Amino acid sequence: MFDVMEYANNLVVSQDDEELQQALKVSEINNMLCDDGWLVRQLYFGVAGAMERQIQYLGGTLIPNAESRVTKMSSDGVRGESLVVDSWFGTSNADDSHNNDETPTQQLDDTLTFIEGLHVRMRTAAIIMVVNIKAHDSVSKDLEQMGYFQIKARAAQSRDSKAPKRKAA
Repeated sequence: MFDVMEYANNLVVSQDDEELQQALKVSEINNMLCDDGWLVRQLYFGVAGAMERQIQYLGGTLIPNAESRVTKMSSDGVRGESLVVDSWFGTSNADDSHNNDETPTQQLDDTLTFIEGLHVRMRTAAIIMVVNIKAHDSVSKDLEQMGYFQIKARAAQSRDSKAPKRKAA
């Protein structure tokens, strides 16, 4: 399973990164717009959660599926190969190379470009998520409330306690 926090922790972002600077500006604007600690705290929590789910979807589903398509498109395999001809007369094309000729190069290039864009999108989502988690935790500290990960841990604990218990066999 794709680990969002591991991805975010391994991401290298410099302080002068353009996307980071824009995310910080948006966070500051949201703070001024809401002009209320409780409201802006909820906004930060919502945005961070939405970006976390987006990263999970991109890294856990969409990118692996697209990479799988690339593997299928670029592989030599059964899909597009010509039939192996064995005859009673001893001629055969079994030793000829089998090339997947059903997938045009343009389609492969388009899919690779699509995957590149997904990686850029996932990086941007991670930056936005981290900025909003930090902003949420800062406001939460001022309001003497739980931080982002504390809330998520408590929610997981609550879900686990309400889950049906398995009986030992």
